[in-house]
Amino acid sequence: MKQYNEYGDRLVSLETAMIANSAGYANLSNRYDVECFCQEEDKVDGMITDEWAGLIPDGFKFLYHRPTIPYLRKWLREEKDVYVYLEKSKYYTDPNDLSKKWMIFVDELFLGDSDDFEDGLEEGLSYALMQLID
Repeated sequence: MKQYNEYGDRLVSLETAMIANSAGYANLSNRYDVECFCQEEDKVDGMITDEWAGLIPDGFKFLYHRPTIPYLRKWLREEKDVYVYLEKSKYYTDPNDLSKKWMIFVDELFLGDSDDFEDGLEEGLSYALMQLID
């Protein structure tokens, strides 16, 4: 399920957020992040947006920050010198053909195609983060 912060920016999936935190991502005064917390290990029980940041209920523990797609992309570019981008697919020139319109790249590596811009970016972000962990 796609989720957005209060400013309308799409949040990365829970899986991508966990990978990002393992790759060294930490909230550095990013007001667009969402804080995820839980009672049981690795099971998100709730999320807190920026206006309530740090107010995790008693009995719960902080899990990780969940950034927006644009902010995580910016972090990878500025902190890790990794560029995730999409290009309009040259193979689908028919404007009535809505399938696989975007080509996904991490630096110069072509990863594949996507029919949704945000989904394509997240796929590229996840791949780039996994490369930082390995």
